[in-house]
Amino acid sequence: MAIPIPKNAFGGILFGSVTAPVHRDVYIDFQSPFCRKAWPTDEELAQTYTRDQLRFAFYPTILAGHRRAWEAAMGGRVGAGEDGEKFFNFAALLYNRQCEFNNESFRQKTYEDLLNRFACFAE
Repeated sequence: MAIPIPKNAFGGILFGSVTAPVHRDVYIDFQSPFCRKAWPTDEELAQTYTRDQLRFAFYPTILAGHRRAWEAAMGGRVGAGEDGEKFFNFAALLYNRQCEFNNESFRQKTYEDLLNRFACFAE
């Protein structure tokens, strides 16, 4: 029996051609204000270069104390599957609305509340 090997064997979510001359590895935590601050650079790179010129590999990373980052990363992974462009768009949406799920009033909400909030983002 053959062992299936995923397209992105190292766990990254790929956006762009594997033959692109420039590869950018991006480690992201959807609750991190510093990752959010860096996100516009990735958006600008994605707008400036074609997918044949630049390939992103996104690695969701969960920092200590960011209890919602795991659910956000898994939501993006499940929703996008192997489609890096969908994941990129999901990440852009979350970073643009980070304050809506990463604030004191949301801290006491349940996992279901978070999923419902993400579902609203998709509408």
